[in-house]
Amino acid sequence: MNKIKISDLQFVDFDVKGIKGSIANFPTNIETDYLNEGRQRFLIHLLTDGTRIYSTDKERLTVTSGMILFLPNGMKYHTKPVDLGEHLCKGLSVIFDMVDSDGKELLIDNDTIHAWQDHQDKYKELCVKILKCTLREPDNILKIKSLLLRLLTELTRENKVTPPQELIPAFECISSRFKENLPVKVYADKCHMSESYFRKRFTEYAGRSPIQYRNELRFAEARRLYSEGLSINEIACELGFFDAGYFSKLYKKANGHSLKSEMDKGMI
Repeated sequence: MNKIKISDLQFVDFDVKGIKGSIANFPTNIETDYLNEGRQRFLIHLLTDGTRIYSTDKERLTVTSGMILFLPNGMKYHTKPVDLGEHLCKGLSVIFDMVDSDGKELLIDNDTIHAWQDHQDKYKELCVKILKCTLREPDNILKIKSLLLRLLTELTRENKVTPPQELIPAFECISSRFKENLPVKVYADKCHMSESYFRKRFTEYAGRSPIQYRNELRFAEARRLYSEGLSINEIACELGFFDAGYFSKLYKKANGHSLKSEMDKGMI
């Protein structure tokens, strides 16, 4: 069977097997190299915190929080997190096998990194359901399969994200200096754009403003610091918010919960 495009999955008779969901945490000093051997299984990965760089022989993709990747079996790539000090890259992963109607391994184009932006958290919702089901109902194969097929159906309907290379310097600057209250003009200058045009291009691509994106990185770091016993006042100061009340208000508005309630409910 020849290689098919991921968009062709909706027209192909195939099956998914060996489905496993997991939570992935990547320390900043850990890199993963599949350039020689390639992946052994299919992977769908949703980045929930941090920024990672994926590279092949042909392309380089900066993946930010809220993006989801489809990495086929056999794909050769290298990935590393953007250094955020002690900040972890986190994500939800679904690993599985795909076979055609004859039970043979399905061959999907593995020369291109497939990535989408999860603007409405619809992919995250399905990934969380798959994770919970594989942990709590591992014998319910039909339910697990149906959830993964729904996720694949949604992905095949979407257009692949083609991140504009001109924005990469801004993403890297924000990710490495997210604790600093830099004006948006600094990020725009990194990309050699006017501030107004940069704001427009960044929001079109990321689905949120540069400041909202920076705050998301801060909120992820806040969760880590809070779990280590720091107070809200200490966290706010550490992350560039000199008013703890303002920090708490922003956090709850963005996440729907306060830091304390997330800890109490085991969400951190």
